[in-house]
Amino acid sequence: MKSRVIAYFDGSGTDHAGRRIQDVLAWEDIKLETVHDYIQWLFPNREPSAFSPEAPLLTDQDVHVFREKAVLRAALGSAVDRMERFYKLGDERPWWVTPGNHNFLRLTRILICLNELGLGPRATLLFERLSDIRRRTGSVIPVRTMGFWLEAVG
Repeated sequence: MKSRVIAYFDGSGTDHAGRRIQDVLAWEDIKLETVHDYIQWLFPNREPSAFSPEAPLLTDQDVHVFREKAVLRAALGSAVDRMERFYKLGDERPWWVTPGNHNFLRLTRILICLNELGLGPRATLLFERLSDIRRRTGSVIPVRTMGFWLEAVG
């Protein structure tokens, strides 16, 4: 039987709110910022979420299937593309670089997910971009957060 994670990424399933991955990827930035129960579906991992207890957790089988199926990794890549546009990583000081911003946690989740599901090089590239943002913006992104991000990319 196909897991909820695999069904979501192959387009045959929905999240707990009935949204398909394509629906979420088409959202405007303001919705990505204000809705808090989608990121756990776009970037699943093995840790339960306090913000979305309905979100499925990655299993060894999910990881295996992702690493075997390019179409799933491509869908995950599309999710990363969308979030990179949302985070405006090319801006001199992206809008979310503020003390204690909840997007620091979201980015940790993204990095963990990418690394685990076979997109390690993409996680490394994202980490490098985040490191560059920290260099440009000073200590707004705490050293502790950078440590979490570094650990997430392995």
